[in-house]
Amino acid sequence: MKERPLRSFAVDPLRLRQQVMYFAATGQALQAIEEYFVPYIARKAKKVTHISEICSTEFDRTEEQDFLERVRRDVELPEYEIYEDYAEMVVQVPLRCLFSRDKSDIL
Repeated sequence: MKERPLRSFAVDPLRLRQQVMYFAATGQALQAIEEYFVPYIARKAKKVTHISEICSTEFDRTEEQDFLERVRRDVELPEYEIYEDYAEMVVQVPLRCLFSRDKSDIL
């Protein structure tokens, strides 16, 4: 068996930058879909009785009806977890520092 000659290993910085940007953009797109569209679709597909149907609207004042309907819709939303947003920022800021061309646009 013939041995192959060893070549020196070199990192292509342009390719590395493009791949990191691709993964960051893909991750952000998937996260946006998960954050905005999945809850919307889940609410539309939900067959459980809504809180607005349970709550009595006969005692609502006419000037408060719009506000109370919005509050009842908001109560049905899932609880907001702030940790995911902080984790995303913790990952994005160092990547921007590493791969930005102009250091003045980092933050």
